[in-house]
Amino acid sequence: MKKLWKTILCACILFLLVYIALEFGGLAKSKQIIKLEEEKVKESGLSICYSDHRFSEYLSAAAVEYKKMNGIEIDIKYISASDYLQQIAADSVSEEAVTPDLYIVREEYLENAFVLGIARENTSAVLTEDNFAKTALNAVEYRGKKIGYPLSFHVPCLVYRADLMEEPYSLQQLKDYDISGFAESGMEHSIDLNTGSVLTDYAFIGKYVNLANKSEDGRQILYADENMAVQSVAFFQSLLTGAGISPNASEDVMILGYSEGKNLSIILSSDYIALLNESAAEHNVNFRIINIPKLTDSIESCTGSYTDAVVVNGMSENQKAAAEFAEFLTCEFADNFYDKTNLYPANYNAAKSIENFEVLYEIYSASEHLPKLLTTEDFSVRLKEVFERTANGEDPVVIVNEFVQLLRQRIDINE
Repeated sequence: MKKLWKTILCACILFLLVYIALEFGGLAKSKQIIKLEEEKVKESGLSICYSDHRFSEYLSAAAVEYKKMNGIEIDIKYISASDYLQQIAADSVSEEAVTPDLYIVREEYLENAFVLGIARENTSAVLTEDNFAKTALNAVEYRGKKIGYPLSFHVPCLVYRADLMEEPYSLQQLKDYDISGFAESGMEHSIDLNTGSVLTDYAFIGKYVNLANKSEDGRQILYADENMAVQSVAFFQSLLTGAGISPNASEDVMILGYSEGKNLSIILSSDYIALLNESAAEHNVNFRIINIPKLTDSIESCTGSYTDAVVVNGMSENQKAAAEFAEFLTCEFADNFYDKTNLYPANYNAAKSIENFEVLYEIYSASEHLPKLLTTEDFSVRLKEVFERTANGEDPVVIVNEFVQLLRQRIDINE
């Protein structure tokens, strides 16, 4: 019996020694592989692509700082928006081109990126609500998987003269507001907006035509209440004529008009708040920012948003190093984002001290996403067409019906 126990004990010790050798040998090998990867990255560097010129200064500054800190060269490449993802995918498989390690893309193109194989799931520890609003985290998610890092957000808001009126409870109230008492000071409009802005357009129809809900398997569901959508679009049409709004008004013109006292209120994208700050200060004009109120007593508005994401190329050979640079761009260096772009970072901790950031982030946190399906990739284009036709006086019933039918043909789940 003692001999049997000795045999078992020896076998256990031998097994333990073999396990320790394999475990520590594997660990040592893993560390060696990581070290080789780090040396390779330091030698070859990383590359990142983007299609929005507004990111240029930020990326350049980030590249300089990252090289100082880590000794890694960052190659920055601009690609025009036309076929942007297709170009990245083509470069990723070409033997003659350099495979991009990272790229920046708007959230509505994430499914396309995933299908093309240039995005994969990441489980970064920075992707928590300690750093980002739930809206931002959902923006970089595709079918339950996070495949990007939130970089910046874009959301519409209402700007109004708080020194001349109380907070408006509806756009109907603004449309009907009597500005005759301000005529001598040059006021011309109670409200102004850019009919070519997708975020502005979505506010008028997104409550009644949207893809905000998801099925159990993560697919988006089309919700459409055509009757209410028609009423919303009809109100938009009446707003243009009733308030004397020019369909071709640009944000620059609207902001100047507001600062000169010509507009009581304007609907504006957060992208232009920095310009508003500068113009209002120059003309010594008061303003307050709020979420877009409901359209009328019976018609709701819907604030939509979109988020820019940094994505690690699923075909990159430098996954770990690329992920670390993505974290650097969206977290560690994000304090510099607003100063370099005049856009607002998606990382809440990066811009708390910036004027108007808190109210805009609150609006963003409560907003709905624009669709990010491959089948609705042109949603922004189609939405713009809806409101261009509306501004031209076409029948809202016909416009809405055609828009909804187009979406129903592409989405296989409807409510």
